Amino acid sequence: MSFLDKLRKKTDTEEKAEVKPKAISPKKEAKKTSAVEGKTAVKNQKLCAVLKRPIITEKATLTGTYVFEVQAEANKTEISKAVKQMYGVLPKSVNIIKVKGKKVRSGQRAGQRKDWKKAVVSLNKGETIKVYEGA
Repeated sequence: MSFLDKLRKKTDTEEKAEVKPKAISPKKEAKKTSAVEGKTAVKNQKLCAVLKRPIITEKATLTGTYVFEVQAEANKTEISKAVKQMYGVLPKSVNIIKVKGKKVRSGQRAGQRKDWKKAVVSLNKGETIKVYEGA
């Protein structure tokens, strides 16, 4: 066993040689920063895709809230970030409603429309979103 122990043990000089940090070339650093920027670009694209379309109804306009159709897997924080990114306004609150698809018939065939999710976004007083102009 003593023979194997001697092979396993390293001298102090060998350990110090292994501990030295490697210098990173400027090309590798540029690749790392571009990878980070790419991740943020992907996040921004995902946030833009969270809001599918605004739903313009009489009730929503009278109450001063805004209703959006959103992705089925979106949550309140993602919706809030997406509204801030798209319209530049931070929502006061976000409520989510899952809407069941209606049952439809076409002759003898019965079917069902897709389930979808909508978000009711309320803003602070004095803040508005230009959804009617398409902005």
